[in-house]
Amino acid sequence: MTAIREACLAVFLMLPGLDGAGAAEHEAIAGILVNQTVTVAGQEFHAAFAVLWADKPEIPGYGLAIRERPSARRGTTVEVEHANRIVFRAWLPPARSQIRPLAEQAVETVYENAVAAQVQQLLRDDDLASDEI
Repeated sequence: MTAIREACLAVFLMLPGLDGAGAAEHEAIAGILVNQTVTVAGQEFHAAFAVLWADKPEIPGYGLAIRERPSARRGTTVEVEHANRIVFRAWLPPARSQIRPLAEQAVETVYENAVAAQVQQLLRDDDLASDEI
């Protein structure tokens, strides 16, 4: 199995415009955290989330986007997305002192989902379709 992996890596590195630095750059982009917040509370949530997320062990290829949807009537909703799927959604509290605990809860939820998705991917058998089990 490692011989196949090494051969694939060698072929990948021989592609035009790609070298070892290009592969490392691609991995750095895969773990990116995008900030799409607009209010001060949203910015504070993103900052707290980013600090807490950096403390977790890295999950390769797991890029996130933090989106904020402000509303004058209902308050502000914050969403954490991965691969265009919402993995965490909550209302931002009006008190700024409650934003960090919400970010802690978001990091734990998102990290648990990321680990579960990675385990599912490792356990997935490509030879069998879902109806053949």
